[in-house]
Amino acid sequence: MFASAFKKLTYFFIMVFMLELVLGFSGSFLHIGNLGIRTVLFLLTAFSAYCFCLAYIITNRVPLFISTYEKQSIFGSFTLLDWFLTIFILSTMVSFLLIPKLSGSGFPLAKEEILISFLMLLLYYPIRFMLEQGELRGDIFLKYLYILILALGILHIVFYIGQNYNASFMPVFFTFVAEKFHNQEIYSVLILGHGYTRVMFITSMYFLVGIYLSLRKFPTWRWYNYMAMTIFIWALLTTMTKSLWYGAAAGLGIFAVCYVICTVLHRQFKAALHFVAVLVGCVVLVAVLNFTVFDGMVGVRLNNSFITSQTSDKQQNSGYGNNNSGSSKKDIAMAMDNEGAAISNDIKLEQTEKLLEKWKERPIFGWGYGSYVPNYIRSEQNVFSYEMLLPAMLMKIGVWGICLFLFTLLAAFITALKRCGSNKVQLFSWAFLLVAFGLTVQTNPLLLSFNGISILLLLFWFPYNQSQVLAARDISY
Repeated sequence: MFASAFKKLTYFFIMVFMLELVLGFSGSFLHIGNLGIRTVLFLLTAFSAYCFCLAYIITNRVPLFISTYEKQSIFGSFTLLDWFLTIFILSTMVSFLLIPKLSGSGFPLAKEEILISFLMLLLYYPIRFMLEQGELRGDIFLKYLYILILALGILHIVFYIGQNYNASFMPVFFTFVAEKFHNQEIYSVLILGHGYTRVMFITSMYFLVGIYLSLRKFPTWRWYNYMAMTIFIWALLTTMTKSLWYGAAAGLGIFAVCYVICTVLHRQFKAALHFVAVLVGCVVLVAVLNFTVFDGMVGVRLNNSFITSQTSDKQQNSGYGNNNSGSSKKDIAMAMDNEGAAISNDIKLEQTEKLLEKWKERPIFGWGYGSYVPNYIRSEQNVFSYEMLLPAMLMKIGVWGICLFLFTLLAAFITALKRCGSNKVQLFSWAFLLVAFGLTVQTNPLLLSFNGISILLLLFWFPYNQSQVLAARDISY
């Protein structure tokens, strides 16, 4: 009875939590006490999920440690992924509770940086248990997530078109929303471009998940799957965020190589050509949108990807980016992006050098979460926040923590490989999301957030959903 009640509550809270995660922008629309609505929904989801698992274990007399002839114990069912993730979480606790105290950065800063992300990781266990026991239909939630991300994509496109034709379109929208919710913090989700329209929120990362969910159904796509893929790519371009673009491109490249090799080896040449055609279609779509909707700014952003102040000066001297020939909006935007990209890349190079210098002082275990370079602070509000993820995490958790995390990802891959059966497309799509997300967060402080950890958990839950995916009917997204 109790297990059934908590199962219904868990389903309800997961659905609402997912809705807020994808369409809630910064998660600050509502506050209950001092907690944002996203935090409240997470706590309710975690509480109901753990309560269900406890009630299920008691009701069904599931053993914890020693398996019986009839039933496998909880720990007896642990996979390689479960054990490595548990070790990584214990290591995270040390980097969160003990090392900051020893290094002098203090617990308050560590708590501010990692507490929510750490608690979010703990959601892995009850959901994994429910998936394994068949008490959670993962395919239903993936379909629901797909629809939510599709709605987010349409919203991005509407925002871009509206803002491009009227500079007050998004400010008016968010002013209206802020007045309705009596919360001015909503403005913090708005990121403006340097002389061009840009629609970028922390939730924009979910377009990678949308593409991942699309690839899971390949090659049995129908017309609406192609439309959804078009929306995801279009929405990705509206963000004007190069790390997202390169992440998606690299992920698609990995998927393409794996899929084409696999189909060719099995002499499924038509299937290989099918995906090559889709890939070419994606490239053509980006080119057409660049020269029409985006007025060439996608190409400009890509061209300035690796520019620095030195190369920028050379380009200016050679005539590139020189605005003497005209003063159109596009000319100004190109010059501003050239200068902004050069400054941004200079900062990233300097930041990497500073972080690695501090890491070398404590290379094995790092300085702990909440730590920072005293003479190099990027944000006065969050002194521990840096854009360059890998050197920042090296400085915080050291080689030990990074290696544990990489071994956890490897364990996830091995577990997924064992459970995906003959449907290798599932595994290739998982590789897409891993590569795309991994590259995206390297130059943006997006990982340690509800949204970042939710994508990481999606990668970890993947193996335990495979039996359902392979046994269920062909549910088209």
